[in-house]
Order: sequence, then C-alpha cells, then structure tokens
Amino acid sequence: MTGYELLTRHYLKMALAYTMAGQVKQPQNEIELLLINSLAFISHRLGDDEQASELFKLAITALNSYDYQRENLNVVNYQYGLFLIDQHRYETAAQVLQAGIDRVHQLESYFMLPEYALALVKCYDALRDDEKRDKYQAYQLIFK
Repeated sequence: MTGYELLTRHYLKMALAYTMAGQVKQPQNEIELLLINSLAFISHRLGDDEQASELFKLAITALNSYDYQRENLNVVNYQYGLFLIDQHRYETAAQVLQAGIDRVHQLESYFMLPEYALALVKCYDALRDDEKRDKYQAYQLIFK
C-alpha cells in the first residue's frame, strides 16, 4: 500500500460524491461507471477485496445494462478479470475476460485486445487448458 494509492482512493471517492450525491449507486453515465471501476481497482490494490468485489459487480452490471459505445470502457472487464485472477478464480475470470474481448470486437476496436489475450493466457495456463492458452498466446502476439 502506498500513499499514492490512498490518495487516489480519496480523490475517487470525492469525485463520486460530487457526481452521485455521496452515494455509490447505479452509475448514470460513463464517467460514473469509470469512477466506480477505478475505485474498485484501487480498493483491490489496497487489500479491500470485499469492497472491490461489490464495486466491480456494480460496474459490470452498469456496463451490461446500457449501450455504452466508448472504447475507454474496454478497461472494465479487463480490470475485473485481473481482480478475479488475483483471487485464483480462473474460470470466472476467463468468462469475464471473454465477454470483454467480445465487447471489443463488437465495437470494432483494438483497444485492450493484447491485454485481454495475455490475461486469458494466464487463466488457461492455471486451468491447464493448453489449447485455449496457445490460442490466446498467438492472439496476443498478433495484436502486440
């Protein structure tokens, strides 16, 4: 835990207080969604995995509830997937990451594809699924 991470969490909470009237609820726009997702990631880095899990689920629900078309939201599934990998929940992580790759393809984007593929390599390596691991390893190299 660093002072920067604590400070980051403080400012993210402050930003959410300004946009959401002090309550973390269902985000109403892309900025709120990204704030919640960022707060989830920082909470995880600070060791508060319970709060991180709640916030990631809120962000994923919002992402799936609205027709957000911005590429910068490609980070939501990715960071949630990394969180799940850190918790050794590889099957769930692979599902979340695959949904992220599908979203990137749907948007006809390339933003975050190598990162998704590398995270999926980690999942399938841990799950001992060599075929899928090799598929995403090759996929990652193509878009690197």
